[in-house]
Amino acid sequence: MGNHILEISDESLELFLEKIFETYGKDFRKYGKAHLKRRFRHRMAFAKYANFEEMQEDVIKNESSFNSLFEDLSINVTELFRDPLFYESLHQFLIQEPDKKPLKIWISACASGEEAYSVLMMLEHFDIPYESILATDFNPIIVEKASKGILETTYIKEFLKNLGATNFNLDFYKFFDFKNDKYYLKEEFLKKITFETHNLMYEHEFGNFDLILCRNVLIYFEKDLQNQVINNLTMSLNKEGILCLGAKESLRFMDSYPMYRTIHQNHKIYQKK
Repeated sequence: MGNHILEISDESLELFLEKIFETYGKDFRKYGKAHLKRRFRHRMAFAKYANFEEMQEDVIKNESSFNSLFEDLSINVTELFRDPLFYESLHQFLIQEPDKKPLKIWISACASGEEAYSVLMMLEHFDIPYESILATDFNPIIVEKASKGILETTYIKEFLKNLGATNFNLDFYKFFDFKNDKYYLKEEFLKKITFETHNLMYEHEFGNFDLILCRNVLIYFEKDLQNQVINNLTMSLNKEGILCLGAKESLRFMDSYPMYRTIHQNHKIYQKK
């Protein structure tokens, strides 16, 4: 397949996103264009479409084709203890104030669940009191998967390497059982996480949280959608609550930036004033 066949103009991209919104009610119009084009090219090559027009026609006519594309557009991959030094920094901050009330925690855009499992493991290991952990994503299929507490063995070496790179001395096998060629988060821990479908773009204030993780999501959005999401998260965060972003993200140029103080610039940990 020649590269010219995979070309997608901005204009045809925008028209397609409008059609998707009109047909299925899913809004990707404020996602970064470069990211969308990459994902669409991937889908075109994988499904062997002759060109972008053929893919558009199929996706708008057939919901099953749209669902396949939707899966491609969802960011479903994450890691246990991704960016180990981030977790060390977060832990250091959380143990500074031991007399605080138990934490209400929201892991937004949780993808396949590893980030939620990591936070739970850290809290349990260090006896940091928490009231609740809510993990959400806009893709109901991936939320269902995350709620089962399964780790695929394919990535287990990487996960254990991340864990070993922390200074936690945390016992992985205290939390996971191995059966049927997979690792399962033990039921006593899995039941402490609530999994729900939630769309960061539309649904505004979502409770009163003391700690919100929204890591490695904003990089896929255009600037105005980034601001919209951060405003929604800010409204959902208690005074002195903590907001954590991904390594390549920052609050610095966001509308809400003056409402925060920076706890750790490198690891993107912020506290609401």
